[in-house]
Amino acid sequence: MELKDKLLMLRKEKNLSQQQLADQLNVSRQSISKWELGESQPDISNIVLLSEIFHVSTDYLLKDEYEEEVKKDNHLTSIMIVATCIIIGGLLFGHVTWKENQEALWLLLGMLIQLIGIAVFEYFVLKSKSERMQDLFISINIWFIPLLPIQYFVEYTKTFSLILSKVNFLFQGSIGGIFYMYFPLIISLSISLIVFLLFRVKKTN
Repeated sequence: MELKDKLLMLRKEKNLSQQQLADQLNVSRQSISKWELGESQPDISNIVLLSEIFHVSTDYLLKDEYEEEVKKDNHLTSIMIVATCIIIGGLLFGHVTWKENQEALWLLLGMLIQLIGIAVFEYFVLKSKSERMQDLFISINIWFIPLLPIQYFVEYTKTFSLILSKVNFLFQGSIGGIFYMYFPLIISLSISLIVFLLFRVKKTN
């Protein structure tokens, strides 16, 4: 039984109107109505007062809610693991097949697989409205998603060729050759780091 159902049941057992209960808690009648409809929940101080008014424990009021949250988090965690595996699978598929065939199609197919992974997770997380799991998903997968688009940009766009012609002196010598070999990875990780830091700064503000 959810908290909203318990509150409604206990209030009726006490023969209290919503207004009478609201007066005892020093809140508005609309607050009681929203609690009983599940549109909002009482804060911890009101939970304590409710337990005293109805002569029940706070555990009785909160336990089922907590267990439901745990079940929901466990479900979303499983979905997130599956979605992340799809995203990583898309990354490996796109990179390995592109290395073998050197055709843009394989990078695009890898990106499509990654988009499927993102869509799978977003479908479930939007239904559950869990911002915490959304944040965790973004924090993890921001490191896997940019590589294939960056690789495509490096290999198949005239814009990158133009940039490369301007900074070609950076890739001279053995160190420059190694730098050029891992250039897409360096760009990808740099972008991931910037997005990750911006995301964290935004969440802390």
